[in-house]
Amino acid sequence: MLFKLPKSFITLIGVLSLAACSSIPVTSLYKLYKLDPFAMSPQELRIIIRADEAISIRKGNVSMKVGFKAHDDSLVIDDTYLVEVERNGSLPAEVLDDREPNEALTILRLSKEDVKQLADTQQLLKPYAESDDDLGEGSFGINVKDVCLLRPIPPGKSRLTLYLQSAVEDGFFVFLKNVDMRKKRKDFDGTLDDIPLCAESDD
Repeated sequence: MLFKLPKSFITLIGVLSLAACSSIPVTSLYKLYKLDPFAMSPQELRIIIRADEAISIRKGNVSMKVGFKAHDDSLVIDDTYLVEVERNGSLPAEVLDDREPNEALTILRLSKEDVKQLADTQQLLKPYAESDDDLGEGSFGINVKDVCLLRPIPPGKSRLTLYLQSAVEDGFFVFLKNVDMRKKRKDFDGTLDDIPLCAESDD
């Protein structure tokens, strides 16, 4: 799914590198439309994943992509950030209120190195973002892939909801809701229809 953003920027929503338009709540569409990845605060950016506690979320499972291409090819950016698990982060009440039994909440953030890289990228893009002319197109996406299970779980328990905070003052909103990771895994490679156990995936 594509969303036009101010200054011709585009938000691309993806899970397992596939568009998940049906998983975006209607209440989040306006916030997604207003989201400008080149004006967000890298230091304050947080992702929360809510899923069955048997689903393991580790560094490398969640990636954030930021891209831009000027129409005259004067600037091309294609950055990928592997967000890290934040062990001692605080959870907002609205996320805790929605938590169901046997669900775990994982907070993720950019590393110090990636905070600096994104800030540097935003400075490169500043002249393009501030121009009144249509100088290029940008993209922003969050992908979840290669998750594994700490223990087997029954069908219907593999759904995942992802919250995003682009700045503390804006708070969290639902970026993707109830994404069926089993189905997305099957759609992605065409053969597998289940999530492997972590011991198997680490071999």
